[in-house]
Amino acid sequence: MFESTIVFAFYLMFGLISYKIYADLKSSRKIKVFSKMAKPIYDFKGRLLRHYFY
Repeated sequence: MFESTIVFAFYLMFGLISYKIYADLKSSRKIKVFSKMAKPIYDFKGRLLRHYFY
């Protein structure tokens, strides 16, 4: 019983981690497409704000 609980916990953790990696890969592709479409945005000191794509 205890071993099956440990195996289930590892399976659940692995599933969540792999899903998060998959979601990050999908969202990073979308951000790259949007950043190519969007004009570069600068803050008041002239530095490029890479984290904000409108």
